[in-house]
Amino acid sequence: MNFLKEGGDEFAQSTSRLKHRHRGVWQKRFWEHQIRDERDLQNHIDYIHYNPVKHGLAKNVDQWSWSTYHKYVESGRYGKVDLEEMQERIGDVFVGE
Repeated sequence: MNFLKEGGDEFAQSTSRLKHRHRGVWQKRFWEHQIRDERDLQNHIDYIHYNPVKHGLAKNVDQWSWSTYHKYVESGRYGKVDLEEMQERIGDVFVGE
């Protein structure tokens, strides 16, 4: 799938980017983090999969066509995702975001 071919706008700005006046590919701030263990890795993967929901691009993680979430489901690594549970799990980890 191709984001632009599917009707995506290469100049579209998320609500978050508009609010914080961020443009372009790179975010203004970043933080370095070394993955500590399997649980920490899973939290980061969940965070990446949840991002389109967080920023209003999809209502559920499985609605974002360009996500690796679909490969995780196909491989059996994920079952049905409970959004509230995912948000609760990653919410404590990514407080500064």
